[in-house]
Amino acid sequence: MKIGIQLYSCRDKIMDKDGLCKTLETLAGMGYAGVEFVSQGAYGVMDPEKLRKQLAACGLEAIGVHMHLPLQRWLADDLEDVLNYARKAGLHTFTLPWLAEEDRTVQNFERIIQKIPDWIRLCRRYGMEFLWHNHDFEMAAYGEGILLEAIADAAPGMKIELDTFWTHFTGKDPCGMMDDLGDRLGLVHVKDYHTLAPFYEMKFDAVGTGIMDNASVIRKAVRMNQEWIIVEQDNSPVDTLESARISIEGVRRLMEQGVQ
Repeated sequence: MKIGIQLYSCRDKIMDKDGLCKTLETLAGMGYAGVEFVSQGAYGVMDPEKLRKQLAACGLEAIGVHMHLPLQRWLADDLEDVLNYARKAGLHTFTLPWLAEEDRTVQNFERIIQKIPDWIRLCRRYGMEFLWHNHDFEMAAYGEGILLEAIADAAPGMKIELDTFWTHFTGKDPCGMMDDLGDRLGLVHVKDYHTLAPFYEMKFDAVGTGIMDNASVIRKAVRMNQEWIIVEQDNSPVDTLESARISIEGVRRLMEQGVQ
């Protein structure tokens, strides 16, 4: 299993092209095998072919991108330009990572679930897989189950990028959720923390330094033959690249435990 990082973790370092290139080099030097982009900073501005070459020069795989767009653009299928950029950059996954609070209505959830088959087909046309990344609101009741299950069941081939911390945050068992998703589990995110707080007040720590049971998550991911485990920190008490360094060391230790 390979270790990747979501670049939202070090978004302060990637706001311009030089910063993005330097950050990719630094992360590769730490041993990360791949990166998941976020549509902030230099992503979408840097020439995609140059970005692809920079990744190759660093020996990094382009896992995908978290594409932050207004919901109306998603619902209008206004995605051609961002999909074309992602394809030229060599990305493999295209992820809807977040819904603004004002968009979280039953009517919008119904519209989203109806649109998912179109998004899957559109992403496949560009050589990518469509994923949904969860936070906490997807664990709320919806229909006869929870919203995340309704999203995962929206169409054949739908994949969930499970953020195991936000799953845990809602009181649900991340490993149980991984089992429930089965082959609908596309990617796995890990975070760490010391104290739970309200959503917007949460403070995170480097993976392996807190109390999150990431050992069980990684063990489950290994057993499910997941290709990637992806580090993500929404915020960091230390320099974000230093936290990335500590996190990959933590994940390596946990992976060693996971295969024993």
